[in-house]
Amino acid sequence: MIVSTHRPYFAPFPGFFQKAHLCDIFVILDNVQFPRGTTWITRNRFKNDQGTLWMT
Repeated sequence: MIVSTHRPYFAPFPGFFQKAHLCDIFVILDNVQFPRGTTWITRNRFKNDQGTLWMT
C-alpha cells in the first residue's frame, strides 16, 4: 500500500496529479504550519500575452 501526502497549492503542478494517481491513499495535508514569505503555496505564475502574470 502506498500512502502519499501533499500540501494544497493555489494551482498545483502536473506532478501533483500524477502523484495522487499512483498511490493507494492520497492525503491533502492542510493542517501544517503556513510558510512565511514568497512561496509557491500561495501564488503561481501564468503566461499571458503581456508576459508573466503572478496570481496570489
